[in-house]
Amino acid sequence: IAPQMTITRVSRPAGDQSSPPPAKKRKPSDALNSAWASVADRVAALDSALKKSADAKAWDDVKKHLKELGRTEITMAELQAENNTVGRTVAGLKKAPDADVSTLAKALVKRWK
Repeated sequence: IAPQMTITRVSRPAGDQSSPPPAKKRKPSDALNSAWASVADRVAALDSALKKSADAKAWDDVKKHLKELGRTEITMAELQAENNTVGRTVAGLKKAPDADVSTLAKALVKRWK
């Protein structure tokens, strides 16, 4: 015969009507590697990261972000949304001085067309 287990319930002290702690506030950059983020949030975060990396001429980071964009399922409606500038950002990278970056950008633009 198995021993019986007793479950004790932990309760708040009498009169404690406090609410649970507030949810963690997330920054838009958190969307890059998060399961909670929508595709639009991820694309916006990747667009921002691409611009920053390209301005800093951090070509390894640009390649990483372009590859991530290539793995993201983006619909034509999401690309054409008026607040979405990722298409212009990637198109501008087709003329990047780094050969790998320009090749990745050209392939991505071709895939989106």
